[in-house]
Amino acid sequence: MKILFFIVILLIGGCSEKFKADPVLAGNMLRNCNIGYPSGCYILAGMNRRGKGVVENKKFAVELYSKACDLNYGLGCYELGQMYDSGEGVERDVLKANKFLEKACEDSQFKKIASGCD
Repeated sequence: MKILFFIVILLIGGCSEKFKADPVLAGNMLRNCNIGYPSGCYILAGMNRRGKGVVENKKFAVELYSKACDLNYGLGCYELGQMYDSGEGVERDVLKANKFLEKACEDSQFKKIASGCD
């Protein structure tokens, strides 16, 4: 899990030039997402949100984070909550944001790395 988290940080944070334009990675993540692997949805959402390896598409990022959240992936719920809170790719909705942030805290793995979960 720690290795996957590190890879996600590299992808999302843009720390590595290798991941800046990678349609193969995007395709693999989409396939993983479509067969029910929430980390694939989460990684591809981050790529679309920031335009890393794909054309920026915040609405698609919201859909992908939502799917990851539906699959009980706390990081997906957290990012979805952040997008609703800021109105990024969606109409700003603080109530929805709070709902997703609370759901993120239901994931025991997310709770281990997050602050603010009671």
